[in-house]
Amino acid sequence: MSSPSSALIFLHGSGDTGEGVQAWLHAVSDGAFEASLARDGIILQFPTAPRIPYSLIGGAPQTVWFDRVAMAYEAPEDVPGLKRSVELVDKEIDKLVHSGIPISKIGVGGMSMGGCLALHVAYGMGRYAGRLGMAASLSTFLPKESCLDADATRRFTASSSPPLFMAHGQNDGMIRLEWARATHGRLLAAGIAGKELLEFPGVQHELCPEEVALLRSFALQHLGKGA
Repeated sequence: MSSPSSALIFLHGSGDTGEGVQAWLHAVSDGAFEASLARDGIILQFPTAPRIPYSLIGGAPQTVWFDRVAMAYEAPEDVPGLKRSVELVDKEIDKLVHSGIPISKIGVGGMSMGGCLALHVAYGMGRYAGRLGMAASLSTFLPKESCLDADATRRFTASSSPPLFMAHGQNDGMIRLEWARATHGRLLAAGIAGKELLEFPGVQHELCPEEVALLRSFALQHLGKGA
């Protein structure tokens, strides 16, 4: 196995943990996701969100990256919560950089709420925004009025962005496909390099084998030794 020369931070969805989403990726890919990246010198990290009061479950504590008052495209964004969690991820990136991994060889991705946070880290308010090697956003969306739009537009009008992998299940009953399509269109309008929104027929709010295989190839392309 190669020594680590790059890294991918993957962020879980609401109510999950780093260990939980790591096990999910392992199960969906029959172990190939993490193993193949490791063979090419890419280490994976799976941080866990803090337990905070979550409005969608009546204010009970939950492992979430930020609060949501409603699961809706028009719902307001929890900017203070996002700032707190973006800084948590940035501190993980700090550690990787201090270990000798170049910023351009570090990627961030996530599922559902974690995918939304990954967008803010890679393109919005993150200290490393615009400098990472890639971003991945699975089964997620940005609220209609998001601070990311203006941040990204200012940053990428005159410079290139980290490449984006974005995917969504066509039968997602939690986060509607039209929200993901609208989000993808806004990201492209802001100058972010995301060629297409990959849509998977019959897939609900979940990871699927084809999606994870494509994500693996994308990570190898942009973070691997040949990148």
